[in-house]
Amino acid sequence: MDGVAKVYADDEYTIILKQDGTLWECGRRSYTNTATGGRDVIPEPRQIHSSPAVVDVLVTGSGYLALDTMGCLHSWGLSNSDRLALGAGVSYTLSPYLMLGNGLYPHVVSASLGSAHAMAAMEDGSVYGWGSNSSGQLGDSANAGTGVTFPDAVNISERSPALSQITAV
Repeated sequence: MDGVAKVYADDEYTIILKQDGTLWECGRRSYTNTATGGRDVIPEPRQIHSSPAVVDVLVTGSGYLALDTMGCLHSWGLSNSDRLALGAGVSYTLSPYLMLGNGLYPHVVSASLGSAHAMAAMEDGSVYGWGSNSSGQLGDSANAGTGVTFPDAVNISERSPALSQITAV
């Protein structure tokens, strides 16, 4: 395969980001495809996303986020504790799903994916978080111990004015 920019490995699964911003996958997914009843095996690279071009991918424990050139975040894979913001009761998706930056949110400039939650720094300096908040990791002490299904603004500036205008998480 020519034109490879980055390669990401996760257990038996590989994601390839090409220089043209397309995403490719190969290997064995670590979550079960309910349509086939088994774990999909992709023996040769196949394209899973083409437009808009992807600039970065985050990989953690069978969950994946891709940041594109438009400042949007796409998610796919296993959504432990709603960390991929797929919606209540949805445990996984096989292909990238537009979940943040779709006109309802500011553009994403960086993101971070944990085993049970995710965070995103936005172009306007705000921060959004979603997934588990079991230990207050979303920066929301009022809702510690609960989860957030979809991206929610973290009110950092009121708690600590020195943290306003965050550029990366």
